[in-house]
Amino acid sequence: MLSKLLLITKSASLLGVYLSQLISAIITPTSIYSNVLFTAKSHLLIYPCPSNINYFYNIGFMLAFSIVIQVISGLLLTLYFINTDGYFSLIYIIKEIYFGFIVRYLHTNNASFIFVLAFLHIGRNLYYRNYYYHIYIWFSGIFLFFLLIVISFLGYILSWGQISYWGATVITNLLSIIPYFIKWISGNYYISVVSLKRYFIFHFILPFVLLILLYIHIYYLHFISSSNPLDFNNLDKIPFTNYLLLKDYFGFLLIFTFFCFQIFFIIFSLSHPDNLLTINYVVTPLHIIPEWYFLTLYSILKAIPNKNTGFICIIIVLYVLILFGEFKYQIAEYTKLMRLWSLFIIFILLLWIGCQLPQDLFIYYGRLCLYLYLLIISMHVTLIK
Repeated sequence: MLSKLLLITKSASLLGVYLSQLISAIITPTSIYSNVLFTAKSHLLIYPCPSNINYFYNIGFMLAFSIVIQVISGLLLTLYFINTDGYFSLIYIIKEIYFGFIVRYLHTNNASFIFVLAFLHIGRNLYYRNYYYHIYIWFSGIFLFFLLIVISFLGYILSWGQISYWGATVITNLLSIIPYFIKWISGNYYISVVSLKRYFIFHFILPFVLLILLYIHIYYLHFISSSNPLDFNNLDKIPFTNYLLLKDYFGFLLIFTFFCFQIFFIIFSLSHPDNLLTINYVVTPLHIIPEWYFLTLYSILKAIPNKNTGFICIIIVLYVLILFGEFKYQIAEYTKLMRLWSLFIIFILLLWIGCQLPQDLFIYYGRLCLYLYLLIISMHVTLIK
């Protein structure tokens, strides 16, 4: 018995020595410096990439860079934002804070850039069948896209304008199919200042979850390596630096140029002008139009007479993207380009229908586009056995 006790004590002491050496090796400045250098070298300098990738593969870097810029600009806005009155708080940031208008308009317009790049990134992955070769990358990217939709909607409410308030009222009422969920998430039976505080909390926390998912997405990408326009298996690799890094730097300059033109010259009017008005709790706007990147889903919602059914159709349209990687779907080669262009045209038509008045003609067009979308998606893929 005594020998067993001594053996356990010796084992515990040896384990403590090993743990202390491991911790000291991890937290010493030399080991931290070497680990940082090793990570930078393996993922930036000598990271092997296919030699035949094109500029469509540069969209991912631009999208990740835009997301980081969005989080940083949001943190700067949080320093002066008052969650009890978002409208006048933004007016104060724009007019009273030094260079506050740059941060505010950067945060607003960058959301549109993020969704443009996200749509292009998803389209490129559909075209090159990356959902088939890189399943985990596809899943993490789709979850990133879903989280982007939620975060952008919460941020759209925080501006607390006329269109934001009534748009939040319409979208929040979709959740009425879940008992007591509206009261729990809004703090009341209707959208109020209490709701604004809660939406601000979610809008502040979820971007950090987004960064974690972005890290996982990049981790799986570097774990498997990038695909290429020809196929997944390609032994012709080149280091990431300097050639591909310069291509990513060109993408950064391109985004920076667009940012400057949009912020200082306002090339595109990306928001509804009625959202610059203060909230009127009595008067409902004649036509509630969300941000442009929600118009596709909004047109589907308007095309369905029942709001619960429309909400289910929106979930189905988004869930179809997950099915590509879940059931090993692959785009049929012989009509791949034609069907992708058909999906792109339907996407543009749904954008146009979403910003029109809810008249019978546009409602019929919306139903037709929704039917064609589901039909083309079903024809677009071929089950691989």
